[in-house]
Amino acid sequence: TVWLTATSPQGCVDSISHNIQIVTTPTASFVPNPNSGCGPLSVNFNNTSTGYSITSYFWNFGFPANGPFSNAQNPGAVTFQPPLIQDTNYVVSLSVTNLCGTTNYLDTILVHPLPIASFATTVNTGCSPLPVGFQNLSLGSPTNYIWNFGDGFFSTAVNPTHTFTYGPNDTIFNIALIAINPCGSDTAYFPIHVFPNTVTSFFNTNPTVGCAPLNVQFTNYSQGGSLNYFWSFGNGQVSNAQSPSHLYTSSGTYVAQLVVDNGCSFDTSDITITVLPKPQVAFSIVDDTLCMGQAFQFTNLSSQLSNTVWTFGDGDTSLLYNPTHIYASAGNFMVMLVGTSAANGCVDTAFRPVTSIPSPVLNYDTLLYEGCATLGVSFNELSGTATSAIWDYGDGNIGIAPSSSYFYTNAGTFYPEVVAQTAFGCTDTANFTVVVHDV
Repeated sequence: TVWLTATSPQGCVDSISHNIQIVTTPTASFVPNPNSGCGPLSVNFNNTSTGYSITSYFWNFGFPANGPFSNAQNPGAVTFQPPLIQDTNYVVSLSVTNLCGTTNYLDTILVHPLPIASFATTVNTGCSPLPVGFQNLSLGSPTNYIWNFGDGFFSTAVNPTHTFTYGPNDTIFNIALIAINPCGSDTAYFPIHVFPNTVTSFFNTNPTVGCAPLNVQFTNYSQGGSLNYFWSFGNGQVSNAQSPSHLYTSSGTYVAQLVVDNGCSFDTSDITITVLPKPQVAFSIVDDTLCMGQAFQFTNLSSQLSNTVWTFGDGDTSLLYNPTHIYASAGNFMVMLVGTSAANGCVDTAFRPVTSIPSPVLNYDTLLYEGCATLGVSFNELSGTATSAIWDYGDGNIGIAPSSSYFYTNAGTFYPEVVAQTAFGCTDTANFTVVVHDV
């Protein structure tokens, strides 16, 4: 406080006082809670700065330039992310300003990393026994490791090696690495594919004996994991299918073979397929085109048959060796002969077409005529199925054409007959009676 005292010449006295404040720059400070820990680490900052008329605060949580930043007096909780490799000190600065200037305060936050498990292998697939080296690539300064090789074996080494042995099928071992530090643990996985070093070729067939053409189904039971297949059917034909079928068209004895491999080893198996010959079935026909009602004569040219079955195409059959057959209707028919071999029971079939040509079917308005001499008779054919005809009028005279007219001059009983035919030569006959009386 400053006082001023004044005295007049007469000795009178007066005084006045004023307060004067001396201001200094503020003192910046803060207390973090906590100041160390595992990331992500949440830290609360308690601003303990002092000073006259502080006008601004400036926080930098990634000093000197990384941020984040805040102008709040008490910024609340701030989260510091875990580092990838090792412990990291984050520098935090607080700048405090008043009319006299600015002061700064620095402190550090120690953040420990989380473990990140990672590894690589020298190989990831191969034949048993398969040695594999493991390279540990884990981050976060792990202090301990646990390896699980997926086959019941474990290791705590940093970079172990392990030999995988397995069979008889392909096996995938899921390798697990657990990386541990005081902040926690992390696990990484990686598969190792191990092929067996032995394979077994095996298959069944159905059938192994039969008549040509013989379709054989091959069923594969081979073992040894992921296999490649090569089939040879013994007749020059091959296949890479797992379980193929194959048609043997010719008789004979064939050795079917299966070779399997998985890139580590191979194996072979085989079986004999016997294909029996078909009988030689054939027949001839004396005439393959006949008129309806005429008999077709079939001659069996086959040999060494134990059984024959004829099918004539009109619903009729026969078991005779050399049959005949009459078709009741006109048309084209397929004759089939099925013969069974006396030697092995195999069957074969022969086919031949035949044609049954329609015959004329004569139809006259009457078959009996009677009257006095001279008697004129008109023979009227109504069906129109014949193209030509020859008449015998019963009195020694003849005529032509299916329909005809004739005069009987003498008394008596006459029996005229007409034979009509088609353009193909098929015929039909009609008989009449004519009675002529004297005048």
